[in-house]
Amino acid sequence: MTRHVALVLPESRDLGLAVADHFFALIDQGVRPALVTADKADDLVHLSDRGITRLTYVR
Repeated sequence: MTRHVALVLPESRDLGLAVADHFFALIDQGVRPALVTADKADDLVHLSDRGITRLTYVR
């Protein structure tokens, strides 16, 4: 299954609940997000190979 939306995980090791809140908010909207580390968020080949067309960030 290809997941077109990916949640970008911040580089911080202390992710806190903001990431989980954002992840589950996407699921509540009917989106099954993939996860991408921040260092891969600019790697267009990596994203394309995974079928990811949209990134969402924790604010």
